[in-house]
Amino acid sequence: MTTKNLKISRLFFLGLTLTASVMATAGCMGKNGFLGQDKKSGKAEAISATSPLASSAATVAHNKQILIGACGAGANSSVRVQRSDASEGINIGEAFVGFQGGVNVGSVDYNADGIPDILVGAAPSAQPHIRVFDGRDGVGEMASYFGFDQPYKGGVNVAGCVLDGKPAIVAGAATEPHVMVFKIIDGKPEEHLSFYAFKNTDGSPVSGIGARVTCGDFNGDGKNDIIVGSGPGKNLNGTVKVFDSANGDLIAEFTPTTDPWYNGLFLAAGNIDGVVGDEIVIGVGAGGTPAVKVIKFHAGSPNPDTINSFLAFDEAFKGGVSVGTTDFDNDGKDDIIVSAGAGGMSAVKIFPSIANAIEKSYTGFENYNGATCVSGI
Repeated sequence: MTTKNLKISRLFFLGLTLTASVMATAGCMGKNGFLGQDKKSGKAEAISATSPLASSAATVAHNKQILIGACGAGANSSVRVQRSDASEGINIGEAFVGFQGGVNVGSVDYNADGIPDILVGAAPSAQPHIRVFDGRDGVGEMASYFGFDQPYKGGVNVAGCVLDGKPAIVAGAATEPHVMVFKIIDGKPEEHLSFYAFKNTDGSPVSGIGARVTCGDFNGDGKNDIIVGSGPGKNLNGTVKVFDSANGDLIAEFTPTTDPWYNGLFLAAGNIDGVVGDEIVIGVGAGGTPAVKVIKFHAGSPNPDTINSFLAFDEAFKGGVSVGTTDFDNDGKDDIIVSAGAGGMSAVKIFPSIANAIEKSYTGFENYNGATCVSGI
């Protein structure tokens, strides 16, 4: 079934009011996006002590967090937060009570209070349901809606970022290459972009290919771009495309390996090297060697450079590698988060910036051996 554009009349919300004046130019909320960061310089902007963001932003900055979801088929929809100081973080429990298809996770500062909020999308076999939970305690549901027309039951991948000073949610259909981008205006998502990321030569969407999404400042111009990786499917080798967030125009396209990655790619974006602009972090899908690559584009060059490549787990592991980014150690550079797919006992690891030594390791969910997905928050 082909997805259709979401109709705003189909949405339902808990009413929220966003204060546009407190929005700052920040990174993709699925990685490290806290208000008060200058994208072009990469330096933190001072937040006035009288600002309502001062206490909350300071608290978050000194205790970075990882969002972990049970994303495998047959899993429940558990979602929790791992804090960098090892203290107990938010535990949402089942994001979709009774659903056994797993979830996809991301984050966005939905209400512009300086605390990133938790995005959860239902995995395939469910309607493309997206829920937003309060990043302060995980208790309050801030919004609930469908990323695509409800008859579509292929699941939805999610990411959050800031576009034109507004929080935004990027939704990728998990079994079709349809991408939709919503800006959050006056507490409600308004459709900003709708396009098919992967097309045949006749312009029709490539069948059976999902869209895994993230966003980041791909070209160092201070504005977030929409980054889409191909999901599992035999009709397309692992491919990454970058789209202009203003109009959906294609900016760049590349295949990160000569190996056949037909089981899809996992994506994240972050400032890994500390230089202007974000890098794209890519994890191999199930069935492949558990490789992670960090890709950087340079101005004026049509081809990307691989600035780091490593195995996240033992070479024999074939369950796939979900990836995320966050500045976990507060050194001004984003670190790489990885989690194991099915058969990996829910292992989660942190690799500092471009070094390959493990900084921290965690278990996502006790006694769970299904696929786990991660995002910075």
